[in-house]
Amino acid sequence: MLEKTTGQEGFLKIVFHNKGVEKIGLSGILNQKLVLETVPPFIQNKEPPCVVYKYTQPIGPQIFNFSQASKSDVFRKPEPCECHKSPFIYKPLGHVLTGDLRIVSNPKLRKLLKKGPKFREPNNLNWVTALKMCKE
Repeated sequence: MLEKTTGQEGFLKIVFHNKGVEKIGLSGILNQKLVLETVPPFIQNKEPPCVVYKYTQPIGPQIFNFSQASKSDVFRKPEPCECHKSPFIYKPLGHVLTGDLRIVSNPKLRKLLKKGPKFREPNNLNWVTALKMCKE
């Protein structure tokens, strides 16, 4: 998917959906002599655009929702719970709230969380989607 970048003429922003977007090599295509010869005369003296990528959302906003959760009724009008028995209790709220990954019993999920909030899960290579991102 292409986006117009305001105030940044000469840049072509493409959503980096999967590795196929990179493998297409759009920057190389735009700089090929054959392509440059087909550019309309009124922009022939300009440089080809610089391809930049817009990346997908990292996992952080999906897994760290303390702000949203702390505003919910769960903390204002809690139902009876067993949180007080947990070693992971957050005393000011009286409920379990922790960054300690020992609380996660699923090993695959724990491994993902260890990568940190800025980690982006890679999408599977998909040539159709990659080409679509470059065409739009």
